Amino acid sequence: MNRAEQFTKTLQTVANYNTDGLASFFSSEPSRPLLATASGGEFSAARFASLLYNAAFSFARAESPYTLNSVSDRTLHQGKLLIVSSSGHNQDADYIAARATSLIPQHTALLCNKLGDRNTAAAKINKVTDKGVHCFATSEELSPKGFVACSILSQAILYKSFVGQLCPTDFDTEATFSYQLNKSQEAAPALSSFSHFVVLHGSWGEPAAIDFETRMVESGMASVQLSDYRNFCHGRFLFVS
Repeated sequence: MNRAEQFTKTLQTVANYNTDGLASFFSSEPSRPLLATASGGEFSAARFASLLYNAAFSFARAESPYTLNSVSDRTLHQGKLLIVSSSGHNQDADYIAARATSLIPQHTALLCNKLGDRNTAAAKINKVTDKGVHCFATSEELSPKGFVACSILSQAILYKSFVGQLCPTDFDTEATFSYQLNKSQEAAPALSSFSHFVVLHGSWGEPAAIDFETRMVESGMASVQLSDYRNFCHGRFLFVS
């Protein structure tokens, strides 16, 4: 199965996933600001959650677990927290879960790939809430393998949680995910020939840009510079001048 086929299959699978619990977490006390936190490859999903919450309810922002340390207990106490972690079993997720459940146990949720004995973040949340109420996991069957598929899975579940349904999944994936030069009839050079990328994005395109940066950097294939379209005009264009 190629990546395009895997993308379509992931969306079709999520269409049958029950997102009522996660949707309820977001919609309850909608005036509370949301902090979404994740590390590495999951950060794009945290950023997407913050964009959706900004549009639907109230202020939201995405922070890594490390930068979340700059948020005071007093500030955190006034909001709600979404932790995105594929395993729930790493120092970052474990620490944030412990801190959040000591301050806002009823306003802390975890989105992960699976629950189990090794998911220490879920264990901390379940100790102070009704078991499973604020821990949302995809099943083993729902969790496809590979960087790209897992990222799409989390973001599709988040989208359905806010909107109630997914976009149509019967589009032409080959045409949608094409790589070509802008306004040129020349054949595009192989991506492997580049060692640095400058990726421009709009607000809703930022999660996709973060995804691209993650895949390139974490695989050691290339360095990536991210910028929104307007900020690119403020000196960020020098690398391509």
